[in-house]
Amino acid sequence: MSTRFSLRRHPYARSVAILATSALLALLISGCAPATRQEIKGSVCPSVAVNPAPADDPGGPNPDFTRLGFPAVSAHVRYTPGESAGVGVGDIAVRIPADFYTDPLDFEILTGNPTAWQACVGGDVTVLAPYAYRITNPVNKQRIGRFDHPVEVTITDQRLSTSARYWVTTSDDPPGIQASTDAVDLAGTSLKVPNSTARIGWFVTVPR
Repeated sequence: MSTRFSLRRHPYARSVAILATSALLALLISGCAPATRQEIKGSVCPSVAVNPAPADDPGGPNPDFTRLGFPAVSAHVRYTPGESAGVGVGDIAVRIPADFYTDPLDFEILTGNPTAWQACVGGDVTVLAPYAYRITNPVNKQRIGRFDHPVEVTITDQRLSTSARYWVTTSDDPPGIQASTDAVDLAGTSLKVPNSTARIGWFVTVPR
């Protein structure tokens, strides 16, 4: 003999169904809730000024980030193939491996004003160490965007903790930001991460 299930015959089943539906809706709503500023996946930054390229700019696919929120040329080193090198400014230190590239290069660290980038992430976090690279072949003056092997950057700041987030900035007009997917090593008050390109910029945020 078959048994037919009916919500009319089983009033408790109707209550269970209603509760299950409510729980499912709550789960869906919570998954779509607005993220906090420290959880933002991407944003456009109209607060960052974009300057026109100078007349003698060589162009090409590799952007000049002095125009894109990192106007200060804060450190420089001449890289020689087969020799490792170090360069740094303030809380930012970069280690360039011996097999970084096949040609000699001028390696510059560019820095930006944290205030300009702060408007992109809101008031719940503090922007630290906005930086980018400009790497140029000294012979033909062409900018280099990709490396044979990545450099390693170390950012040191007393405000760093496991709550810090690492962000990338784009070369769009206006620039955008998104959470970095690079493997970041946070130890004490130092953050270490490999950088394999000069086609984006970076900064760190920490909760206020």
